[in-house]
Amino acid sequence: YMNNIIQTRGVTSESLDGFRKSIHGYVLSKPAHVQSAWASEQAYIALGFGLMAAAMEQIDTTPMEGFDRTAVSDFLGLSAQGLEAAVIMAVGHRDASQDYLVHAPKVRRPKSEMIKVFKK
Repeated sequence: YMNNIIQTRGVTSESLDGFRKSIHGYVLSKPAHVQSAWASEQAYIALGFGLMAAAMEQIDTTPMEGFDRTAVSDFLGLSAQGLEAAVIMAVGHRDASQDYLVHAPKVRRPKSEMIKVFKK
């Protein structure tokens, strides 16, 4: 990750020492299960952007949980790299001829139930 920052921003490794220490101090000082939970949460941030970007391109997606993480991680070769699948995003185009809800209005909670504004 640091090499990517160095290359993208054209900065020196030394200029990132404080950032590196901060990240390592926060993440790597935690127990393995906390590190795993943190990494999983980071994956969800990327998932959200992926879902949104695909929607803007009119590509259908759906996030998926409830899968066998070990089996998927092994299949993708992630386990050998010390990684684990956190979430899956199915990507494609629906078969409108087989989708009985294709023309049905989307059912969503009202914004007033989903977004709360708190004032001090």
